[in-house]
Amino acid sequence: MYTKVHGTDFHKIDKSIEKAMRGFPSQLVEYLKENFQKNIACFLGHPAKLEVDIVVDSSSIIADILSMVRKGKSKLHQLMNEPFMTFHAPTVLKAEIEERMYSISKEKKIDINALIDTWKKDFLPNINLREPKDLEARIKGLSTVGKRDKKDVPFVALYFELQSQGIVSRDKDIIEQPEVRSWKLGKLGNVVTLFKKGSLSFFIIGNVLPTIFLMLFQIGVAVLRVLVEIVEKFVMLLGGLVKGSIEAISKLPDWAKVLLGIAALIFVFYDKTRNAALEFFKEISKAIYQFAHKLYEDMRSLLTKLAPIVNIAIVSLAYLFEVLKETLVQVQDMNLDVDSKIM
Repeated sequence: MYTKVHGTDFHKIDKSIEKAMRGFPSQLVEYLKENFQKNIACFLGHPAKLEVDIVVDSSSIIADILSMVRKGKSKLHQLMNEPFMTFHAPTVLKAEIEERMYSISKEKKIDINALIDTWKKDFLPNINLREPKDLEARIKGLSTVGKRDKKDVPFVALYFELQSQGIVSRDKDIIEQPEVRSWKLGKLGNVVTLFKKGSLSFFIIGNVLPTIFLMLFQIGVAVLRVLVEIVEKFVMLLGGLVKGSIEAISKLPDWAKVLLGIAALIFVFYDKTRNAALEFFKEISKAIYQFAHKLYEDMRSLLTKLAPIVNIAIVSLAYLFEVLKETLVQVQDMNLDVDSKIM
């Protein structure tokens, strides 16, 4: 997705952000989500939610209960704990799973208590059980899968009633229906990752970048102020010398002014005096030039060192806007508009 635009740079930034997000506490992810969700209408022109309603059936849950018992991890359980996902199922799900536990325990030679504990502790609390009540949705569910497997009707009916973004299922009777949008857990995981990146990108663009730009502006102003003050000091120094000399001469008595005039004539016509004075001014000019040149070189060196950082900042900014765009496209694709039922 990103490699088409900026190649390796985007890929490195993407991997770095993914790695960093693994350590994000759930409270922070929830905050980023809510922050983005409050302002998403600014981009889409209408309110939308950054949360996906998914119907899940018993085939997927049983497979992940087994994975949790055997390996100690489950993709479905991980997604259930994400603030971007809400999982739903008809009330018949509970009876279906608990009825099958004993046959699965015997078939797979797994302790029945481990299966039941995992189901009740890790999965059941994360599923919103509800019975489809809308008559039109129930009729549509029946006409869609009723001929293939009537046990699937409540799941598909709930999918239509909730206007859900999809069903997670391993059942071919469901996933082969063109009217039903089904999801694999891997693709749902990609959606969650994108929503996380999008929320983080929005937060950085809206809150972090203005602070950084202000800081860079203040640094730039400070550098310019120093340069101006240096030039100003030199001008004041030279101006003070000239002004002070004129004022001092004007206050001299007439006989001193005559002596000063004679000294000026000696300076003009006497080579050693003139050469010594010229050498003095030459050394002063050389010192000023060397100082100015050193200041210029230091500034150029600083800007040269900052150039790669500025380049990385520009690429990172492009990446953030690209992720934000992809997130908004995904929100529109999944039809996550907020309606009266959700609000």
